[in-house]
Amino acid sequence: MRQEPPAPAAPKERKPGEVSDAMKAKMLNEYVGVGGTPNKPMPSNLFLNIILGISALAVLCKLGGIFG
Repeated sequence: MRQEPPAPAAPKERKPGEVSDAMKAKMLNEYVGVGGTPNKPMPSNLFLNIILGISALAVLCKLGGIFG
């Protein structure tokens, strides 16, 4: 007789918006990969600051008449 393998355990239920432990580890590795340190939080959102800076330059150029 052949026994059927046990059914896989159901994944742990998470609240909406909660991040799994595997995803937390993956995001930490990505953060460390771009120059972060694992025990120090990111001081500010680098990408948001870059976008805001470029947007401010575009508005200044538009108001200055560079873009017509």
